[in-house]
Amino acid sequence: YPPGAARRVLSADAAAAAPLLLLLARDRLDETQVDLARQLAQGLRDWHTLAALASAKLCLPFVHHHVAALDLLPRDSPVRQAMHAATLQQAARWLKLAAEQRRFFETCLAPVDIPHVFVKGVSLDRYYPEPGLRTCRDIDVLVDEAGMDVMIEAAQAAGYRAILDVHRGRFVESARDLRAIRRYKTDVPLLSPQGTLIELHTALDKGRDIFDTADTLARAETTHVAGTEYRVLPTADLAVFLAYHHNRHVWSSLHWLGDFSALKRHPSWSEEAARSRAAELGLPEAVDATLAFDHLAGRPDLW
Repeated sequence: YPPGAARRVLSADAAAAAPLLLLLARDRLDETQVDLARQLAQGLRDWHTLAALASAKLCLPFVHHHVAALDLLPRDSPVRQAMHAATLQQAARWLKLAAEQRRFFETCLAPVDIPHVFVKGVSLDRYYPEPGLRTCRDIDVLVDEAGMDVMIEAAQAAGYRAILDVHRGRFVESARDLRAIRRYKTDVPLLSPQGTLIELHTALDKGRDIFDTADTLARAETTHVAGTEYRVLPTADLAVFLAYHHNRHVWSSLHWLGDFSALKRHPSWSEEAARSRAAELGLPEAVDATLAFDHLAGRPDLW
């Protein structure tokens, strides 16, 4: 929230929990952060509020990971036990999404051989030592515009249903509905036979012409997720896209904080390469702000 809105929206308990919440919204802590976590935990009275915020902001598995590893709460604490149960559910969800992504790739993408790249979600597997801690809700795929109609046809033949309105739960019922989506939107949401949302995108930036789709697809590289090889964004390109995406959504979900912490630990990370790619795309401020936010969120003692 902007500062004024934060004062209006956050209760006193939520404000007290915020420093620890931001600090724990990542899968790894360094020694300084461990000390800070212990200090902040000792002064926190309302763990229920922190757990509720972490759940709402999709970073509860990260928080529980550190609560358990550092014994920030007693093992018999109801809050810790509830965190543990939610974390197990998230791990199962991650496994389901990984299986759904493999099924979609093998059933719909591979047979038609259309240029594509998987973005975010379980495709971030290589950056996380324990990827199941990273909350994922759907599957995003960037697809070449010229192949989108063939892709949709293949998906429908495999039992996937195109969605006309995600918020109202309205499905495509006619060729006219599908033409409307194709004309007015840069993405086509699909619901898998198992109930997973898959979004096919023809642009990474809602048609703002920041990320050229053809160039993005050409720059893709491969990685393995749960034994399957996928085309994904190179680390520098991914960093710039995540900076654009997370800031555009005003960091409304805090599991995104874990992304940059994880990226910066990976052998492929180069701040110079990320900043260079950001300059090419006209997004240097987004990367500057993201790296600064990542640093401050991980060091609440500085603010």
